[in-house]
Amino acid sequence: MKVSDTFHRYGQYDPMVPVWCVTPEKDRCIHRFFDTSPFSPSGRYMALFRLPYEDHLPEPGDAGEIIVVDLENGEDRVVAVTRAWEAQMGPNLQWGADDNVLLFNDVDTSEWTPYAVKLNPHTGEKIRLGACIYRVSPDGKHQGWNKENRKQSLKLNNL
Repeated sequence: MKVSDTFHRYGQYDPMVPVWCVTPEKDRCIHRFFDTSPFSPSGRYMALFRLPYEDHLPEPGDAGEIIVVDLENGEDRVVAVTRAWEAQMGPNLQWGADDNVLLFNDVDTSEWTPYAVKLNPHTGEKIRLGACIYRVSPDGKHQGWNKENRKQSLKLNNL
């Protein structure tokens, strides 16, 4: 993985793995969770969620930002805004099968209906998917979702 020289490399306490700060100008950025990678399939991009604040729990309709960081050139940009997130996993932001597919949850605040979004972060093309997303398969070709409740098994849909 190539990492731009514009990012500060962390060296305090002599880390055993390389660590860089990729959002030095943006605070409150998180990636989804320990069981998914924020890195795109090629390794060039990193997808992050920017919390609107850190000092209290979210209120219905609060918007956060989907940010894509180009690790090769050091640039980052907001590619979408979402109102379907929570403080631990954000909007379940994950990459699909390639660098042109970014998946996350959003909500229609006029009806309070949640749904998943398939976004091309390079063109801005968005497709509204039927159900919310929890986990994308490692090959990026299926999403696990559960419309009824969390106790039922997950259904897979082709992306």
